[in-house]
Amino acid sequence: MKPLKFPLRFILLTAMLCVSVVPIALFSYWTIQNALEKEFAAVHEKHLLLAHNTTAALDRYALDVKAVYDTSAQLAQNLHFHPEQISLMEQLNILAFAQYDPSGNLIERYYGQAVLVPPSLSEIEMVPTDIKPEIQFSKIFISESAPPTIYLTSVGPKSNIWIAAINPNYLYNIQKSISFGDKGHAAIVDQFGSVIAHPNPSWEQAGKNIAKISIIKQMMRGESGVAQFYSPAMNADMIAGFATVPTTGWGVMIPQPTSELESKLKDLKQVTHLIAALCFIIVALLSWWISGIVVKPVKRLIKMTEDLSHHQYPLPFKKDDSLTSIEIDTLVTSFNTMAEEVDRGQKELEKRVIERTEKLHKAEKQARHLASHDLVTGLPNRIAIRADAQKRIHRNEPFTLLFIDLDGFKPINDQYGHQMGDRLLKAFGERLRSNLGENDNIARYGGDEFIVLLATDSKESAKETAEQLLTYIRNPFAFGEHKVSIQASIGVAQSKPDTRDLDQIIHDADIAMYNAKKAGKNCIVCSSV
Repeated sequence: MKPLKFPLRFILLTAMLCVSVVPIALFSYWTIQNALEKEFAAVHEKHLLLAHNTTAALDRYALDVKAVYDTSAQLAQNLHFHPEQISLMEQLNILAFAQYDPSGNLIERYYGQAVLVPPSLSEIEMVPTDIKPEIQFSKIFISESAPPTIYLTSVGPKSNIWIAAINPNYLYNIQKSISFGDKGHAAIVDQFGSVIAHPNPSWEQAGKNIAKISIIKQMMRGESGVAQFYSPAMNADMIAGFATVPTTGWGVMIPQPTSELESKLKDLKQVTHLIAALCFIIVALLSWWISGIVVKPVKRLIKMTEDLSHHQYPLPFKKDDSLTSIEIDTLVTSFNTMAEEVDRGQKELEKRVIERTEKLHKAEKQARHLASHDLVTGLPNRIAIRADAQKRIHRNEPFTLLFIDLDGFKPINDQYGHQMGDRLLKAFGERLRSNLGENDNIARYGGDEFIVLLATDSKESAKETAEQLLTYIRNPFAFGEHKVSIQASIGVAQSKPDTRDLDQIIHDADIAMYNAKKAGKNCIVCSSV
């Protein structure tokens, strides 16, 4: 077998191209992977923050439902179940309320549809012996005769069982309000891993149990974080932030296909591949030129040798002393040209990466602001005010909490429209903030509810401040040619050195506010706790 023989120029060109292609490929791969890692890091924080915000909203809702349920049970025991209580229950999607004997047989239905409170608890797969004295949230119940329902249960003083049926519309609305990218969404499951709210209608209607999915198992254990998993519903690999609602054990996850993150880098990949291709073409042309310069004197020498073998006496071979220097200078110049092209391409790529990173930082900063501030009023939201209160509790700083609810806000919305209502909420928040102390804080807690933290534990000082705020509130608000008057009911609760439960303080102030409503509105009631 004869050995393979190749032209010298081909060997030089092949060697130069092989040497150049490896660093170009590695540089392209590193650039794309580095950008992808930054994209994943940004998504980790954003999705986890969104999951925690959602669970905080659901936890507040669950606490409100429990408070109304407990009040309803007390009213029912005292035979004082009235229309105002029913209205409050309807606002929280509590569609039925009933009492059962210890054997699970219906004693009395105080409110709601009969299909939601059947004659026996066995018809809704509840066992009386499993119902405990404390208030419990059941799993999601799905049946053909009734809409999806979650039950609140507890055992009363005479071992009778109180049942409240909740329609999960609030959970559906929260789930549907979260949507981003092409397939980014939210999903809510109960404490047993059954779907409550999900973008897949068949899973939602059937209450499909997905407890076997790894991320669902983590939520059922009360964990939170970010994880990657395969979603059968979306038929895609997902990355999701997840958290658990403390009061109910519900799980919330915010998943997004990983393919969407990779698609965001499409432009960067194209630019990187283009730069790599241009670098390769430049290297190929330079290699071809340099190999020609190297081979040219060799060919000349071969020609002269052949002429001599044929007895043709060639002209004397004139040694060009400048040839070596010119070739070296040309090689250095060519290499510098190639290096400048690569450097220019790298700087352009770095510039694009820096611009993309700055955009991500701006988006992250905006997301942090939106996570802690109310969009309408610009005030801190419920998450921010709760964090402030928790810090004061941890530092043993005394404070007084005012729970403020506007009286007659809905008629203003109905008369002037929601835009005027939003302007009124903003002006209301600005007026209260301008009349608070430096160490006081105010936040919009939700709807037409506001919370004020006063840096004092003096009941007299707190009540005096509340009276002043009530006076400021009564002054009409001017919006162009319109003058709008509004009033408010204020509930007051104080922190105590032995009380570290923020939810209890808020609950006490909330109850005091409701008592102010009952007392005729436009007044202040201090918590007796």
